[in-house]
Amino acid sequence: MRSCVVRAASALVLCGLAAAPATAAFSIDFSLELELNNPTGEFQILPFIDVFGFDDDGHPDNTFEVRSPNGMAFGDGTGIGSVEFATLADMLSEAGGTWSIETYDGVTADTRSFEFDVLIDAGLTSDYFRAITPLGIADGDTIPASPTLNWMTAPAAFPEAEYDAAFGSVQGDAFVFDAISPAATSWSPSIAPLAPGTYNLYIFLLNGSNFDQSLVEISDPYAVDGGDDPDSFFSRSGVRSTLALRNLVVPSPGAGSLLAVVGLAAVRRRRG
Repeated sequence: MRSCVVRAASALVLCGLAAAPATAAFSIDFSLELELNNPTGEFQILPFIDVFGFDDDGHPDNTFEVRSPNGMAFGDGTGIGSVEFATLADMLSEAGGTWSIETYDGVTADTRSFEFDVLIDAGLTSDYFRAITPLGIADGDTIPASPTLNWMTAPAAFPEAEYDAAFGSVQGDAFVFDAISPAATSWSPSIAPLAPGTYNLYIFLLNGSNFDQSLVEISDPYAVDGGDDPDSFFSRSGVRSTLALRNLVVPSPGAGSLLAVVGLAAVRRRRG
């Protein structure tokens, strides 16, 4: 489990009284995605956050962070992190509850603390997290320079759980992010042929734009430090299933022939 990071600032005391919290008009964008990882079958919480309204929004010392109720998932201006949950129930248990947001202003050194609530509806079932099964390929395999990735996904039991967007991605010695049909079961990267090297291939199936927001309901944040509530708050929720195939190798041209020659020479030496 990732350890928590706690940021604090000394209280400012003037004439024996603690200074009131700053009242900056913060604007917060928050997106919460719940993910099934394939082929491991584990689940993750992906919280994305952006905060505006600092004294200088571009100041390098500004920080902000959102954390799940027990700190098992977090997001800040540089990335996200999550414990890998063994079951859907474990993930939903952590995702539901009271979340926290902490900000630090790099110019004024003011800190702010907010909380908001996430309510998970019982209708968010495993039908929204359907497995993606790769066909004929596994981590560490050798692949051709122009690969075609094939997979299988079970259909949803009801229309609301169908994926409404999909993407294929190459990452590693090259990068591409291709939009594909949510109904697709194969994909060839648009940047093929790939140069010799090591790559990760990903398939993302999302239920986002059509996702029923009442299944993962996010409240407006409220101040817990005596200051003002955020001036504005935009939130959305969604689910996705991700297939990740790692350390796939595109060999150098002629590598297979060279290996064959070496193998043949070894056989001749043994016969001699």
